[in-house]
Amino acid sequence: MSNNNERLHVLDALRGLALFGILLANIRFFTGWDFADNELKKALAGSYLEYYEWLHILLVDGKFYTVFSLLFGVGFAIQLQSLKTKGAGAAIVYVRRLAILFLIGFIHMTQFWFGDILTTYAILGLALLAFYRCSDRFILGAAAVAFFTPMIGYLIAWYGSIAMDFGFYAVGQNGLASNISGFSGSIIDVQASGNWREYFAFNQAGSFIKLAYYLESWRFVKIFFVMLVGLWVGRQIIQHQLLQNIPFIKRVALGGLLIGLPMSFFYAKLGVVTAFAGPANLTGFLRMTAYTLSVFPLGFAYAALFVLAWQKGSHLLHFFTYAGKMALTNYLLQTAIGVFIFYGIGGGLTGKIEPHVFIIFAVLIFAAQVVMSKLWLKWFQYGPIEWMWRCCTYGQIQQLRKASRDKISLN
Repeated sequence: MSNNNERLHVLDALRGLALFGILLANIRFFTGWDFADNELKKALAGSYLEYYEWLHILLVDGKFYTVFSLLFGVGFAIQLQSLKTKGAGAAIVYVRRLAILFLIGFIHMTQFWFGDILTTYAILGLALLAFYRCSDRFILGAAAVAFFTPMIGYLIAWYGSIAMDFGFYAVGQNGLASNISGFSGSIIDVQASGNWREYFAFNQAGSFIKLAYYLESWRFVKIFFVMLVGLWVGRQIIQHQLLQNIPFIKRVALGGLLIGLPMSFFYAKLGVVTAFAGPANLTGFLRMTAYTLSVFPLGFAYAALFVLAWQKGSHLLHFFTYAGKMALTNYLLQTAIGVFIFYGIGGGLTGKIEPHVFIIFAVLIFAAQVVMSKLWLKWFQYGPIEWMWRCCTYGQIQQLRKASRDKISLN
């Protein structure tokens, strides 16, 4: 296997791991857990409620979207480099690629699941383009500014009594009240409804609530910080100065654990950064700070530890590769499966199952995606959505089926 293939395979595998972690986080949304009140949560989880929430905050919350965002920045650097070597108008092709991603994400967000991340990636990917020709030092400097901006911005909003949701919470709530008959303020009741019209209205109104939360929590800036770091990482990978630098990767892993784990304990004790947080206050600032100092270091540590295990030749990690090569298809498929199983328009399990059960669901769903992806990639070069994305990007039908000599396993 060439160094280039090895490089791409470890990134695909890491993307697969991130996809699994994101499912562990998102399944709380699909099952209605994130919208359940404490009484319902206690009824479902019983004595282990606090342990589950504590472990989720400590090990899952925010860590895997950090890995995913990091890989977006890495992919940005690698893709533009690849386009340049082919003599294409790299920036033009990439902007077109982002525009199509935005369209996919916008449809996904407003019609099927308002928790979508693709629209955010498309918008921030466009902003990332402005940094591509900058020096490594400038990129890392910009990343440092982005890292501290949420904390500084929160203090400014606190001092100036600025509502950082800019009124979008009200827009979303009004949309729910106007389009959902008898809306009582309970999101979980809307999820449990078997009414298709209300399902679509829920996602359209929810898109404004999600936008408000991203503004209030400074999530856009946080993600952009990780993407900038990913851009720098991608450059180092292209120059063969990172994946082979085991001492540096070990330092990232150790430093991330030493900073991230204690701060994650502190963050879990404070409580998570939530939507509808209300006016800025000291607790909110401490949560914002704890989140920043826990999620990102630990997310980077996860990525570093995975690469170290990969370098050791751990074959158990290779099964993540299949899902990672079809990340866009699998991400959207997770929405379809989640809605089909849990929402009222599907299996109607919203608000009815315990955490340990929906975690098992997540494991089984991802395992099925791995098997499906492996079978698909035996015969095809790209996932179905990835193929459509490429066709639209280049304005012509791309070859989907592999040549017979290419029908080989990734192992």
